Amino acid sequence: MAQHAARLLLDQNWSEIARLFEQRQPHDGDEYCVRALLNLYRGNGTPDWPGVLGDLRQACARKPSDPLLLCNLSQALLDSGHTEEAYTAAQATCSTYPNSLPALEKHVLAAVATRRWAQAHGALVHAKNLLGHKQRMPDWAANLLAELSCQWWVPLQAAGVQLRIPDASDEAFLKDTFRDAAFMQHYHRFQGSSDEAVTSFIANAKLSPRQSGRLDWIILDRNQERVGLFAFVDIDWRNQRGEILIGLPGDRAPTLALKASVTAMAFAFDRLGLQKIVSYVYADNPQAQANTLHLGFVQEGLLRSHISGGDAGRLDIFVNGMTPADLASNSFVSGLARRWVQKPFGHANVTASAESSQSQNADFGTGGNIRALVTFTPTNGGAYYLGVQDFSTAA
Repeated sequence: MAQHAARLLLDQNWSEIARLFEQRQPHDGDEYCVRALLNLYRGNGTPDWPGVLGDLRQACARKPSDPLLLCNLSQALLDSGHTEEAYTAAQATCSTYPNSLPALEKHVLAAVATRRWAQAHGALVHAKNLLGHKQRMPDWAANLLAELSCQWWVPLQAAGVQLRIPDASDEAFLKDTFRDAAFMQHYHRFQGSSDEAVTSFIANAKLSPRQSGRLDWIILDRNQERVGLFAFVDIDWRNQRGEILIGLPGDRAPTLALKASVTAMAFAFDRLGLQKIVSYVYADNPQAQANTLHLGFVQEGLLRSHISGGDAGRLDIFVNGMTPADLASNSFVSGLARRWVQKPFGHANVTASAESSQSQNADFGTGGNIRALVTFTPTNGGAYYLGVQDFSTAA
């Protein structure tokens, strides 16, 4: 980059940068990046995104071996709402520069924006390994890694029963199930059954449980036939508790519900981090209440005349609860959990950092010729980077 433009950028002298580019076009890739940053800062929340993206594409074309410029293009694509293109760009940058922390950051952000949770998790683990014990991860990355460490998107297995996140292939099953009035009276009376409600249900199931406050699964038998639904809903992350829902329409073997329940409860306590599970059972379903207590739940109360039961009049609701200690002390259920539940994933040893990572890093995988990393964060976007070879001559 021309030294004059470098000084102006490091001083954030935006008026002089604007005057510079009013007089001439950018000369190289770095100057195109500077003009894009100028556009972002002057945009007041609504920058000229075609102009920003055009300048960053020019920057990358003129310096295709600079991962920081490629990262800035990914960030601009994210900030302008082009999430799929951002992911493609970030993935390509990470493939070429697998040990570049800025590239990994953009890969994580784009993966989260496109709900590619496994890819986000993998990039975070790689970044943590690169940082080692000498540097802390930024708070947002450490917290996200802790959140993703339970890997909720991976199907759960238990002795011929599988629980997996709903997807578009489940649309017909969900419509039939949600429109089974008799079944839904006992499973979830307030779930909509319209086409729009089913589409929304599938879309929300792809969200992080931290974002949606729930986690839904389709229950499959050993033949991969859809046999039921399981969910944790109304998850209160601050108090680490959630409500359990399970339902198998039709005449199904009771062991299917038992295996699914034991698997999900073990997941909730061991990997999701809940400290209490509650189950609300309608009083007109005494068999469900008996099964709930058989699972090891403790009846904690009775909500009298709590909801309208239609022709049945007002209904009571049983309130049941389970803690990790309840599960551990129930020899029958804990024994089933040890026998049935597969635990192929170890817990990531991660905790939220109390500090942000250093803003300057002399070895962040950019080729070894960069002496410092300067970060610019416009109010209307994420972090944009510029590598400076020598502060003493550039500043």
